[in-house]
Amino acid sequence: MLRKWYMQIRLKPIKWQISSFFLPSILLCGGIVEKGTVKELLDVIRKQFEGSVKGRQYNNLSQLLSLKYDRSGNVCSDILKISKLVLTLKELSLTIDDTLMVHLAVLPLLIYFEMFHVHYQNQEKTWEMN
Repeated sequence: MLRKWYMQIRLKPIKWQISSFFLPSILLCGGIVEKGTVKELLDVIRKQFEGSVKGRQYNNLSQLLSLKYDRSGNVCSDILKISKLVLTLKELSLTIDDTLMVHLAVLPLLIYFEMFHVHYQNQEKTWEMN
């Protein structure tokens, strides 16, 4: 009985390795449609890549709009997160104006720092992200 239990424990990783070895080939089968020419194949791959870029744009934009200041961290680190998301969006060819980015950075802080908002609105020049 002990030997049977020992053999089951020894065989489980082997069975898992065998099953996981065949799994990716099943999942990848039909992922890219077979085409007659290389140009058609590259067009299909390009369209799939564009779809993934749009998905990443959506994810980064939703993260940018849902950021809130929760008083747990540093204000500077939150502003750096926002600027990093904006730079990522610029790399994905979705540009956001600097003034809009400043407003997105200031908006979550309004609850805790109302005087900051009043002083920013009273300034004559706008802030740049450089």
